[in-house]
Amino acid sequence: MYLFAVHASGAHFNPATSFAVYLSEKGVEKRKSNLRYLLCVMLVQVFGAYLGVLIDFLLLKDKNIYG
Repeated sequence: MYLFAVHASGAHFNPATSFAVYLSEKGVEKRKSNLRYLLCVMLVQVFGAYLGVLIDFLLLKDKNIYG
């Protein structure tokens, strides 16, 4: 997964990591220009997590592991 995502987002799969890297940037102008990008990346990361949980649930719901 790292090889696929490194060029798009720096391979940050966790929104907290993306936010920490954003906060470590030097200069107010650079932060302002990257804010929209950060919000889009974080939104896609959260959506991807929910999609992964949904796929897992759909694949395993017939296995009776959820109770």
